[in-house]
Amino acid sequence: MANLLLALVLWMLMFMVGVQGVLPKAGVLAPSSLLAQSGVRDGDVITQVGNQAIHSLADLRLAVLEGGVDSAKVPITFEHHGAVSTGVLNLTELKPLAGNSTDASRDVLKAIGFVLWSPAGDAVIHAVLPDSPAALAGLKQGDIITQINGASYRDPWALIDRVEQSAGVPVKLTVKRGENLDVIDVTPKAETQKMANGQIKTFGRMGAQLGLAPAAIEQAKRDGVHLLVLDRYDPLTALSMAAARSWSMTTLTFSVFGGLLTGQASLSNLSGPVAIAEFAGQSLIIGFSTFLGFLALVSLSLAIMNLLPVPLLDGGHLVMYVIEAIRGKPAEAAMEAFATKIGLFFLVSLMAVAFYNDISRLLH
Repeated sequence: MANLLLALVLWMLMFMVGVQGVLPKAGVLAPSSLLAQSGVRDGDVITQVGNQAIHSLADLRLAVLEGGVDSAKVPITFEHHGAVSTGVLNLTELKPLAGNSTDASRDVLKAIGFVLWSPAGDAVIHAVLPDSPAALAGLKQGDIITQINGASYRDPWALIDRVEQSAGVPVKLTVKRGENLDVIDVTPKAETQKMANGQIKTFGRMGAQLGLAPAAIEQAKRDGVHLLVLDRYDPLTALSMAAARSWSMTTLTFSVFGGLLTGQASLSNLSGPVAIAEFAGQSLIIGFSTFLGFLALVSLSLAIMNLLPVPLLDGGHLVMYVIEAIRGKPAEAAMEAFATKIGLFFLVSLMAVAFYNDISRLLH
């Protein structure tokens, strides 16, 4: 119960501090993509998926993950120049948790064919992960990348695509730092990723968070487009949204556990302390509100784990109490000892799988 209340408080603080995100405005979509088939067109802003209001890409990602786990056809609402339209987003074939959870959540927007709209402009580095290829090459926060391999690009997402296609291959980045232009060699790290359709692909990652240069954002604002959104709420609204987020993440977590038991979700979704520490560091680099959200998610996960009907956990004790109430007498000592051994074996096995996944990610 304490972890559940802590998660609620942390999410409430997150919504009060302010959640910064990217406007879910679609760019050029492939005609065969799930989004295009739902009726979304270039320049549309997605405002709702299912019963969830969409304010940012993070909201869209979570809504698609939930729909993908449930294999559902969900209603989708989008706007274009003030005109509101609706459609149906078919997620019946989307299995975002069939592989690694981190990769799946990163890939889920690609799986529905989402391409972020962007004005033309250079990419600026918002954050550099420690010990990443970008950090080792000397890239710094605030650097503006103007060219890659001597060629210009339209927007940051075109640059990201070029980097993803250069796994293990050195690229030359022309970087503007202050008034100086430098050429910096970076070798993107090759990472394998299991896509939502089950295919294994290799992508290049250089460990830098990219966004539009301030000049491009200001021009977009002058054109009436606000690409970055910051949602900040009063305490009562924040509490209501925190409760909704807690419920949403609880149902998603139980769906994942159910998928693990039925084989629809992979055991590679489990993460141990190494991955948790890594995600904590990354979320803190991105921003304080993101870090609060991460802590809330960890706290909620612990609360749900403790409620599982497994001996040694509170959920297991509740099951034993129910059995005793039905039988009208306490369970035999031998039965309790056997149940305890089963529970201990389950927990140790779960921890072993989580540690194995952590080590595998580090090695790859």
